[in-house]
Amino acid sequence: GSAILAAMVTAARHADDWNASDYAANSRGQEAWGRALIAQLRVQPSDTILDIGCGDGRLTALLATAAPDGRVVGIDLSPDMIRLARERFGNQPNLMFETGDAATLPFDGGFTKVFSNATLHWVPDHAAVLDGIGRALEPGGRCLLQMAGAGNALEVMRALEACGDDVRWTELLAEPSPWAFLDDFTYRRLIDASGLRALDVRLFPRDMHHESRDAFRGWLRTTWHPYLKRVDETLRDALLDSIIERYLERWPAGPDGSITLVMVRLQVEAEKPTGRSCQP
Repeated sequence: GSAILAAMVTAARHADDWNASDYAANSRGQEAWGRALIAQLRVQPSDTILDIGCGDGRLTALLATAAPDGRVVGIDLSPDMIRLARERFGNQPNLMFETGDAATLPFDGGFTKVFSNATLHWVPDHAAVLDGIGRALEPGGRCLLQMAGAGNALEVMRALEACGDDVRWTELLAEPSPWAFLDDFTYRRLIDASGLRALDVRLFPRDMHHESRDAFRGWLRTTWHPYLKRVDETLRDALLDSIIERYLERWPAGPDGSITLVMVRLQVEAEKPTGRSCQP
């Protein structure tokens, strides 16, 4: 529909908005979650792994180290991210990085595992993502995906919406959200329709801790850039201050200055059946 098309255009427009070095400096929370997710992937030395939304390549490089006899491919929609990943980790012989869209994966088999951390909520068409994963996986192959889910960062969104009272930010909320925060029931239906077999699909809360106001600000500047891009560059610092002030009014910083956000993750584990039947 037109809403999906608009969201796809929005996602494509934001591909070049990422500041890769800024993300690398302000994404420790996402990295910690990704390391925990890699442990659940149970990587074997000979695995061939696709990392969707590889960002600056830190986690992709860990996957390549865990699969020394295999091959790892990291893709990201942002050319700036891919450039940084190649600069940092391009010397690993079993690792390559390519610019690519999660909704139009070009692979036909070849992968025993597909991994994605903190990425797929940026993609509006998850049916297309799952179809591409199904094509990329070998029969019996497995995917493990974690993304923001329904209700994620709700209090930050409320703080942002409260900024709409200021005439400087009235246009801020006119466009649709850049994210698709889906629930587990919806995702199970999408997996079933794709021909993959769902193994585990669940929503769960997870706190994100920022050690200081500056750290919180850096995270907002990096990952909420679609909203910042909607206002004039000279006003972006003021907008960040407004969001932070409104958030802290409801959720004050701790005695040590740390700030906690309640996030919601959607974790998806599925496999490609080895036979024709998709039934367990």
